[in-house]
Parts: sequence; structure tokens; C-alpha cells
Amino acid sequence: MKKRIIPVIIILSMLLSSFTVANARASDYLSSYNVTVSAMGNGVVRVYASVNATTPNMTKIGFPTVVLYEKSGTTWNTVAVYNSEYTSNSGSHSFKFDYSGKAGTQYYAYASFLAQDASGSDSRTLTSGSVTAT
Repeated sequence: MKKRIIPVIIILSMLLSSFTVANARASDYLSSYNVTVSAMGNGVVRVYASVNATTPNMTKIGFPTVVLYEKSGTTWNTVAVYNSEYTSNSGSHSFKFDYSGKAGTQYYAYASFLAQDASGSDSRTLTSGSVTAT
């Protein structure tokens, strides 16, 4: 019985360590990025997006687009759009905005992320989970 347990533990350790390495960095330019939507009360929802680069001096880092969607029946409609939210000579950037929505209504956000330096750039996209405004 002990002879079977040890190989299983070794195999599991190897598999888990490979997942950690694979997820250590998003790309050569982006180390992490995220977008969330939170219910703030009185129908207000807050969208928060953040992006971190792999180096501290990107010539351009930020969000080409951040979009908020509202559910109406079975359809999701665009209710807010922000374009070209960037900073320069930085390794990170964040952006937030509050939207006065309707309590009981669902919302989610979509964001695109960009990090750029003299050698090149990378971009990614992400969709948040949905939240119901309170």
C-alpha cells in the first residue's frame, strides 16, 4: 500500500507545480489584469479595472476599452463606454467609475488591457462576472 501512495504523491506534486509555473505570468508584457463590478447600494455599481506589466517602465499601459452592460429582459445592453484610459512610464494602471443604475438589475463589465514598450506590446481582454445592483 505504501508503495502506491508515494508515486501518486510525487505525480500530484509535479502536476501542481506545473500549473503554478504556467500561471505565473500572463505574457511577456502583462503580469496580471482584472476587471470587477461591485454593487455599492442605491442602484450604483462600481467598475474597477487594473493591469500590471512585467516591467516598471512601459511607454503605454492601460485600457483601450472598458464597457459596462446592463441586462434588460434577456438582452444585455451597453450603458457606459470608456476608451483610451492610459498612463505612461509606469508598470501599472487602474481605472474605476461608478454607474447609477437600477436596484435589482444585473450588470457586467468587459475590459481590454494593453502594455507597450519600445520592444513591442501585448493586449488581452476579460469579462467580469455579473452582479445585481442593490
